[in-house]
Order: sequence, then C-alpha cells, then structure tokens
Amino acid sequence: MSFAQQLGRVTSSARDNFVQETLQRLMVECQNHAAQGLRESFLALEQPSYFHEQKAALQGRLDAMGFDTCHIHEYDDFSTHRAMFEIQVVWKVESPEPEAVWQQGTHQFRQSPMCRQGTRAPKALPW
Repeated sequence: MSFAQQLGRVTSSARDNFVQETLQRLMVECQNHAAQGLRESFLALEQPSYFHEQKAALQGRLDAMGFDTCHIHEYDDFSTHRAMFEIQVVWKVESPEPEAVWQQGTHQFRQSPMCRQGTRAPKALPW
C-alpha cells in the first residue's frame, strides 16, 4: 500500500469519526444541562472542511436520538474568521410526581389545577 493510500484511509476514518465524536460531546452537554434542571442544550463547534459531506449523517443521527426538536445552524464567527456550526436540541420533561387522586366512598376526586399551582383560590363574590 502506498503512502497516499494510507493517508486516504486516515482521512476517511477521521471523517467517519466526526459524527460520533460530535454526538458524544453533545450528549455530555445535554447531561450537564439536564442535571441543572434545563430541558435544552446546544453545542457550538468549528466546521471542518468536510462538514457539508457529513451534515446529513449528523442530522440523521440526531433525529434518531428522540429529541423534541433538533437543529443544526451554520454561521460565520467574524471575530475569529471561522465557519462554525451549532447544534440545538430540546427534550421533553416528564412530571416527577403523578397527579394526586383521592378516593372517598365510591367517588374519586382529582386535585384541581388551582391546587397544583400552590396558590390560594379566589374568594367567591356575592352578587
């Protein structure tokens, strides 16, 4: 195998690893943001020269991860004169506690939306 063929394989391997490495970095950011109670995250990176060749694969893998929304935005950072891209993702937050249900006799009572807000109900005004 010639030296040029070896370089071609190294280049191909680097391009294939780009998607996986980007997703791993995004997952770390998402886990950090989720631990802070947030439901969205983003990752901004410099575009490699082969970004446009890998963008569809990256978007496909993001879609398969099950986010509510995920977008890839491209932009130019004029302060550093670099082409950048940013991945923005949003995920659903499941309620940690189910709705309270009380049983009294044969009837069921559900907690009203006003009670769930933790505020007092307004007083009834006589007419």
